[in-house]
Amino acid sequence: MTQTAVLLHNIPMIREGLERMLDSEFDIKASIETASEAVDEVREYKPNLAIVNLNHGFSGNVEVIKDIKKASKRTYVLVFSEFDVRLYIEQCLRAGAHGYISPSQEPDEILKAAKTVANGKTYLNNEAAQIILGALSPDNKLRQGNLRLKQFQVYSLLSQGKKTDEIASTLCIGKKTVDYHYKELRKTFQLNNNVQLREHAFAWLTQYH
Repeated sequence: MTQTAVLLHNIPMIREGLERMLDSEFDIKASIETASEAVDEVREYKPNLAIVNLNHGFSGNVEVIKDIKKASKRTYVLVFSEFDVRLYIEQCLRAGAHGYISPSQEPDEILKAAKTVANGKTYLNNEAAQIILGALSPDNKLRQGNLRLKQFQVYSLLSQGKKTDEIASTLCIGKKTVDYHYKELRKTFQLNNNVQLREHAFAWLTQYH
C-alpha cells in the first residue's frame, strides 16, 4: 500500500522538487506553504509522513511539529532544513520529529529519509547525528539543548533583537512570563543581567548563522 505524505515549505520551487522526488514512493496529499494549512491537511488526511521546512529564526516551527502530532498521532515528521545547529535539532526532536535532513543531501538520501521516518523510525543525516552525539559528550559545555520549549522560543527571539513586548506578543504570553523566562535563562547560562543575556543570544546567532 502506497504511503501518504504532506509537504510544508515556503518556496514553491523546492516543494515541486520534493514532489517529484517522492512521487514514486508516496501519494502526496497536499503541498502547501503555511503552517496552519499543513496542520489542517494533516488533520484531514492523517498521512504517514509530514515533511516540514524549518525557517531560520522562526521559533514557531517547533510548535508546528507539536501541532501536527496532535492533529494525527499516526503522522511522523521529517524536518527538512539547512540549519544543522544543535539547538534547532534537539528542540525539533523533543517536539516529536522523527528525522532531520538537509536539502543539500542527494535525492536518494532524502527519499531514504522520508521512507525511514514514514515507517516510524528515526533518521538523522550525518551532520545532525554528529551534532547530537557531540551533545552527549561529557566534555560538552553548551547548555542550549537543555532549554524547555518556551525558553528556547524566548531565547531565539532575543537572538533576533526582539524586545520584551514583542516577545510577549509573538508568543501570546504576558510580560511577567517573559521576565520569568529571562530569569531561568540567566540561571541556565550563568549570566548576571538581561543585557548579558541578549548579548549571549546574539553571539549564538552570529556564531552559527
